[in-house]
Amino acid sequence: MRDAAEQGDEADEAFGGMVALMDMPPHARAVPTGRGHRFAAYPRCSTDYRTGLDRPRRMVMRSRTSFLLALGLAIGLAQANADECGPPGGPNWQPRRGATWTYSAGLGGTAGVFASGGLILGRAPARCNRCGLAAVSSGVLVQMSAGQYSGRASLGYESRNPLVGFGAQATLDHAWRQKGSTAAGTSYAGPEVIAAITPVVVTTGVLWRVAGDAGPRARWSWQLAVGF
Repeated sequence: MRDAAEQGDEADEAFGGMVALMDMPPHARAVPTGRGHRFAAYPRCSTDYRTGLDRPRRMVMRSRTSFLLALGLAIGLAQANADECGPPGGPNWQPRRGATWTYSAGLGGTAGVFASGGLILGRAPARCNRCGLAAVSSGVLVQMSAGQYSGRASLGYESRNPLVGFGAQATLDHAWRQKGSTAAGTSYAGPEVIAAITPVVVTTGVLWRVAGDAGPRARWSWQLAVGF
């Protein structure tokens, strides 16, 4: 700062020796002798570059500290998880028998806007599995859904991991409100297939009328949903 102040004083002296002209501002020609006022050194005019370098240096130090803290936390969590799961290949890393919940919501040809939930009973992912493709849930699928115009009950088979899935099911669809040519109280049943690429789930098939007199004897069934 001392260097900056000296530079400011030199600038003041140079300015003070100027003759005040008519186009100079009033404060510059305020003295009777026509010489301008001397101005104090302004801190922002300092050419001392060392102060400007402190901010990037502090930012680098903060970033380095944050990275080290995050790395330490990740290592700690990994170690705690390894202690809980045991060695790879142990029981906690093997598929097990159990149930996996499934949820979805979307739009259907007969149901309108709907939401559904179900269970896959059979193989469940290992408790400590890290691989998405190997975290497979497969077995008997039991699923129920409710929509604007109809409700559905399905029974079938599905295999799914966090990325993709496929399956087949038999579905009973019962309309409780009229939609198009399908009157309330009409029921349809038939086979459907399921294909999933997370988070999109597509279900489609052909259903035949099994109860009620109104509506086509067979109809194409489809559902497009976001599911987990």
